[in-house]
Amino acid sequence: MVLQRAIEVDPELERRFDELVAQWINETGGDSSGLKMFAHPAYHEILDMGQDVLPLIFRHLEGGGYHWYGALAKLTAADPVPDDMYDRARVRDLWLAWGREHGWL
Repeated sequence: MVLQRAIEVDPELERRFDELVAQWINETGGDSSGLKMFAHPAYHEILDMGQDVLPLIFRHLEGGGYHWYGALAKLTAADPVPDDMYDRARVRDLWLAWGREHGWL
């Protein structure tokens, strides 16, 4: 998979992304199981936007945002996190470092 770096994000794409994130969080935020979160239509619509949303996902993650690791792995075909890594802060830091290294942040 060849990554296409988005240098600038289309304002309309960003607006739609923000709407979908708000819907996703509002409708699944209280659910402790990942099943409802990752089956939600808004999450899938975000994934369908493709790599163009990577800068937005990384910015959201950088700001302390939601559960983006599965989306990042799917959209980048990468996984910089060792299988035995369970420290949430460290997982976040590894993904952010990967995003910076690959020009998404």
